[in-house]
Amino acid sequence: MSAETELDAAALESLLEPVEHRMYRDLYAALPAAVARECGIFRSDDGPSPVLTCTTKNHSFFNRVMGIGARDEDLDRWLNRIVEHYRAHGITRWMLQLAPAELSTRLTVALSERGLVPLRGWAKHAGRVGDLESPGETRPDALRVERIESASGEAFASILAPAFDFPDSSEAWPAATVGRPGWHHYLAYDGRTPAACGALYVTASVATLTFGATRPECRRRGAQTGLIARRILDARDLGVEWIVTETDEELPGRPNPSYRNVVRTGLPVRYVRSNWGPPPSAGG
Repeated sequence: MSAETELDAAALESLLEPVEHRMYRDLYAALPAAVARECGIFRSDDGPSPVLTCTTKNHSFFNRVMGIGARDEDLDRWLNRIVEHYRAHGITRWMLQLAPAELSTRLTVALSERGLVPLRGWAKHAGRVGDLESPGETRPDALRVERIESASGEAFASILAPAFDFPDSSEAWPAATVGRPGWHHYLAYDGRTPAACGALYVTASVATLTFGATRPECRRRGAQTGLIARRILDARDLGVEWIVTETDEELPGRPNPSYRNVVRTGLPVRYVRSNWGPPPSAGG
């Protein structure tokens, strides 16, 4: 790869972070009004960065702030507003997600002053489509992977929702994304039974692998490997330049099979997004 076409870490971060923001903006645009009311799910965009909230699920995946956004002179006011927002809703498991370019000494001090601590980060994996090898032969017992349309939205959600610990009565939310422009959804089948799922969110130059989940009884049968391979092939056919996904970072004593699966596919870690929030003991 030539130096002219290689992106440095800062440039890659500037390319990938807006894509994730766009994906989550569309995810929340798909949120059915009835689910939003019943589960207390909403997204606030009236501050420097998006604030995601779910008042019925004390879980940081549904309660997080995507980036800091605030200028230095507004930083303390914005952090105080974030802390008070989650406190007012009784949420103790929330996090502020920071890409490497956002994490400064001043911000680290300000977070610590408010009792926030570093949590497990999210590793951002990315690779150029042209650099990825074509998937090899599938194993004999591999599950069959098919792209699905909106009629299969409920089957997709029935796998995803429990795996991602979605709030009760919220399966209609992920189901509503199936068939939306920019989204491609997949199921892996054990015979005729849906066993695993995955999605691909596509912009002009970047395809994001997301929402991968497998029913517990169907694990260790290559479902996610097959789903990743199919989505990479489809992304290549769609003409995108980059494929990206994210996993929990792998830490000493805390291995992550998803992290290793993605790396084996040829998507190395490009950077780790820091997550800061209340100490885990504060979450009950």
